[in-house]
Amino acid sequence: MSGILLVSVGNSYGSAPVNTVAPVVSGTATVGQTLTTTNGTWTGAPAPTFTYQWQRTGVDIGGATSSTYVLVAADYANTIRCVVRATNSIAPSGVTANSNSTASVAGTAPVNTVAPAVTGTASFGFTLTTTNGTWTGAPTPTFTYQWQRVTTNISGATSSTYVLVAADVGNTIRCVVTATNAVSAVSANSNSTASVAAVVPGAPTIGTATAATSTTASVPFTQPASNGGSTITSYTATSTPSSITGTLNQAGSGTITVSGLATGTAYTFTVKATNAIGQSAASAASNSVTPALVPGEAFGGGYFGGQISTGATGIADYNLVVAPASASGLTTYLLSFSNSAPLTPSVIDGPGNSVTLAATGTAAPFCNNLVVGGFSDWYLPANKELNVVYFYLKPNGNNNSVANSSNIYAVPSRPNNNTAGNPAQTSVAAFQTGGAEAFSLQQYWSSTSYDATYGSAINFESGGLYAPVFRYFGKVLRAFRRVAV
Repeated sequence: MSGILLVSVGNSYGSAPVNTVAPVVSGTATVGQTLTTTNGTWTGAPAPTFTYQWQRTGVDIGGATSSTYVLVAADYANTIRCVVRATNSIAPSGVTANSNSTASVAGTAPVNTVAPAVTGTASFGFTLTTTNGTWTGAPTPTFTYQWQRVTTNISGATSSTYVLVAADVGNTIRCVVTATNAVSAVSANSNSTASVAAVVPGAPTIGTATAATSTTASVPFTQPASNGGSTITSYTATSTPSSITGTLNQAGSGTITVSGLATGTAYTFTVKATNAIGQSAASAASNSVTPALVPGEAFGGGYFGGQISTGATGIADYNLVVAPASASGLTTYLLSFSNSAPLTPSVIDGPGNSVTLAATGTAAPFCNNLVVGGFSDWYLPANKELNVVYFYLKPNGNNNSVANSSNIYAVPSRPNNNTAGNPAQTSVAAFQTGGAEAFSLQQYWSSTSYDATYGSAINFESGGLYAPVFRYFGKVLRAFRRVAV
């Protein structure tokens, strides 16, 4: 009886369990398959009962205490065995025996059980999102994404989200989800969206508005970053107040002219873009601009030439109107025929001077009798009126005379303004040398005279005041008229 433990039990002897044939694990060593263990062969009295503990490479698997075990993803690439514990009253703590170990557990290819699902609004600029769907497979698969336009891959669209672009408009979109593990890579298609719709454009960016004329403004803008997936066809600028609009029919950035504005009213502007779907939100409001007369602008039967303050207050009371060149010509005129003409000393009252000179010479009578644009109140301007017009409608780029150039009647008043570069040549092409309305580079008669012999003239080559000048010299002229502010 060597090697056998006999224990007295009451009037009998018992023995602890002894394993004589090891437990045997059977089944396919692949994730998802079921392994089964035998108890093995044991001796012992009383006859032992058995419990089980499955192990992954020698480490207990929590909860795996049945005689069968379903292989899970964590078992992949590990060996599995079962420890069988035999227990009886002689050995209440039990005696264990290890089963054989399986081969390294094999994995399984990914299998899609619930298809990926794409959600989101199928409109330009919106974001779509895909789920992975539901998959089996061991090891647990990882996922990659490829968005498709109908069934064609979209270059670079390999995230779980995708922002719809202009090329998507009119097409359906889906995502191909690929599940990959050590065994295999398997793809599944999501649902397809509805046909992607275009939307209204984004809002343009406003630029700096400027008053172009007395009734128009120029409103620049930059095209929006998004055209909504549909080509922009036009932009509309709208004024505040009065909701006066201007439209530019093109796709890109530009400048809109808004006409019909009220002179002297302050306006701001917004711009909207329009495509086939509709109109965008408005841009931010522009700066405030106040349309005003612009020198050289057609006005009052001729052209606006600046403003004067007859009281030298700096507050304008008259707009000066320059007659068209065709109404004056370059014929030379005389201020008077003799040295006995009346004096006209005012440097600002051209109308009064002209009335006084109406019966003398040819210059004043020519202007007084002129009818242009339906107006008959033309006159020969005083020298400070000529000075104002020279400042704004200087024909050339020459340096300026500084002699007698101050003008307290100009608005704004300009003390000693005729420096080398101030004024500069007018930007109005028609009034630049060679233009249809340009002043000649000659001396122009003013109606200002200081005594019976001498008058005065402004040289439009340099802006210089010529005084005294014999009244009976022949010089060119340009008729003016006034419009009260």
